[in-house]
Amino acid sequence: MTLLPRLESVEAYYLSSLTDEDLLDMITSRIHASQRGEVAALRSVKILFQRHRQKDITEDVSRLAKEAGIEVKLDLTYVAESPILLDRLCPSFGLTLNEDV
Repeated sequence: MTLLPRLESVEAYYLSSLTDEDLLDMITSRIHASQRGEVAALRSVKILFQRHRQKDITEDVSRLAKEAGIEVKLDLTYVAESPILLDRLCPSFGLTLNEDV
């Protein structure tokens, strides 16, 4: 039995224990299950990690999705430092650091 068979979008914030390899395994598993008709195709993965990137999985995901005839939008952000203020009442709570500005 597959959990959440209609899941098409995954969004999570401030993850630190999920590895890039585990994420790739999860996406690969969903793509293969969707090819067999067991689950809906995964369309979007948006994750904000609270750690450094361990492995760039974008090419692997792109290749797997293309082989399956689907498009998976991958939005992975890596923030190495903990937010200074985590108080939910803080004006900057929930905002991500943008170093391009």
